[in-house]
Amino acid sequence: MIIQKPYNKSFFNVTQLVPVTAKTHTTAEHEGIFNEMPLPACMVDLKNKIITKINPAFEKFLNNRDLKLNELDLAVDRLAEGNWLASEEYTVKSPKGDFITYLLTSGEPIRTGATEINILYLNDVTFLKKMEVDLQHSEARFANSLLTAHIGLWDADPVSGLTYICPRMAKDWGFDHSQNPVQSTAIVQAIHPQDRPLVWASVEKAMLEGLPYHAEYRVVRPDGSIIWIEARGEYIKDINGYPFRFSGTSMNITETVETKLKLMQELEEQKEIVANLKQIQQTADCAHKNKNVFLANVSHEIRTPLTAILGFADLLKDGPISEIEKTQFIETISRNGNTLIKIIDDLLDLSKVEANCLELEKIEMPIQPLLHSVVQQFKDKARSKNLYILLDIQNELPHAILSDSVRIQQVLSNLLSNAVKFTDQGGVIVQVKSIIKKQSKTEIQIRVTDTGIGLTEEQKVRLFQPYAQAETSTTRKFGGTGLGLALSKHLAQALDGDLIIERYEKDAGCTFTFTLTAEIPTVARITACDVTKALQQMNFAPLAGFKILLAEDSLDNQYYVEKFLSKNGAIVTVADNGNEAIEKCTKEQYDVILMDIEMPVMDGYEATRKLRQLGYKMPILALTAHAMAEERGKTREAGCDGHLTKPIDTHQLLSALESVLKTSLKKKH
Repeated sequence: MIIQKPYNKSFFNVTQLVPVTAKTHTTAEHEGIFNEMPLPACMVDLKNKIITKINPAFEKFLNNRDLKLNELDLAVDRLAEGNWLASEEYTVKSPKGDFITYLLTSGEPIRTGATEINILYLNDVTFLKKMEVDLQHSEARFANSLLTAHIGLWDADPVSGLTYICPRMAKDWGFDHSQNPVQSTAIVQAIHPQDRPLVWASVEKAMLEGLPYHAEYRVVRPDGSIIWIEARGEYIKDINGYPFRFSGTSMNITETVETKLKLMQELEEQKEIVANLKQIQQTADCAHKNKNVFLANVSHEIRTPLTAILGFADLLKDGPISEIEKTQFIETISRNGNTLIKIIDDLLDLSKVEANCLELEKIEMPIQPLLHSVVQQFKDKARSKNLYILLDIQNELPHAILSDSVRIQQVLSNLLSNAVKFTDQGGVIVQVKSIIKKQSKTEIQIRVTDTGIGLTEEQKVRLFQPYAQAETSTTRKFGGTGLGLALSKHLAQALDGDLIIERYEKDAGCTFTFTLTAEIPTVARITACDVTKALQQMNFAPLAGFKILLAEDSLDNQYYVEKFLSKNGAIVTVADNGNEAIEKCTKEQYDVILMDIEMPVMDGYEATRKLRQLGYKMPILALTAHAMAEERGKTREAGCDGHLTKPIDTHQLLSALESVLKTSLKKKH
């Protein structure tokens, strides 16, 4: 079976490899050259259209393939018609079923006498043909792989400015592949404007330094959609080192980038969640710590007046006492009772605020007399510290407002109490003005400015937090539960206003501004408030001859404990703080020390540690309002021999004193 195919330029022309015989050669010379040819060849009688001879190489070709000469299409008729054969491709099927492909090439006609012949050359290209088919299949597989892997190919000519791109890249970039090659400028224009500098820097580096090119960038397609591309490539240089081709790959990584960006966003969200959880944990830890400190402070603040109340009550029962002492004792009990009531009221109010159960009254009240009344309450305290306290009403106030007078007094009293308490020089100014919002409503602004110790930024941050205080050390000079400002801020907001710190500076005082909004009625009414004050002391007997040092900063507790111990026969010396206690111990020997823990200048812990370091061997009993188990451990670690809590149980105090004194006497003897 013979199959003829049209002219194919895939294979070279064998006439370039076979020397053309000269027309002047003799017949013998022609035959000699013909027989020695390495390519299969045959002589064709052009006139008679027959093959007159084949060379040995042709015979070998036929024998090796089990072919006969007449099974081949040798295009004799075409040669006879004067056509030139230039590597024309033919295919024949051998008896074994194999397809054999060969090329036919004719030379120039040769005249020998009256006969004109032509030599026809045959080149077996079966193997090359198979390689060509395999290559085509390989290219097809490679192209399919590129399509599947979303990889495109490009080949740029820097001189012409043209870039050849494969179908995959054309599809990704939105180009028309039929317009291939495309202008390199069109490719540059498709790159996102923000990414062009980065891409150009990578291309320039690859060109100048001979490094592989790699870049990730966005491409804006003709329809406006944006994709991400990862491009890799390399410059191909000539023998002189000049780049003449720039080839590489283009991969659509949009899905990968979007996934990566999504994961990064989720990671950032998770980091934010973790940060929030940490913040919540820190806030919870801080709140827990503040509540523990608060409980300790409340315990101290409650037990201190309670100690005075119970102690002076015992003194009243023990009698006989003078009328003057009786009056002092009752007034002290009353004053400390009022202190307890205030603490309890603050606790209840804060719990109501936190539970959203705080209810305010809305009654008609005269604002100006109320302000004078509250300021007047603190004049004696200010005078005792050589401080001034002034009320400055800056404009005309309404005769009366509809609001809760008790809560207004509560907030202003807290502000004035703090201002006087934290000021040692100068004084306090209360500035008040009214801003009419509507015909029936006014905003009252009350600004309290002091020249006291001021605040640091750190103290200011936690100022309005419940259970927190600016001062938290055990040498707390000023005391307090830490509820006042937090509760006052809630009350101010409940009064349709606010409480803010307007100015603060360390050692230069503060300015607090309390605002409230109220309706203006037509009738006024005055309210008043009373406060009671006093002092107290006491005495007792079974401690005859023993010298006891009492380190206590509370005047009431000093008076009460001194009286109780003296009545029981002890010789009592009082120290106002830990430092004073150490000084007294270095000058005089005492049988036992009753050491308060929270004192100014130096607290009881530090004083006890220093005494032990100085070699002080006598008993020291901690006398404190802190009743928690961990406090007992801390007093033992500091060097105390016992721990007594306030309010003081007189039987427990006597028992503890007798126990340590007996132990001390046994050691002496």
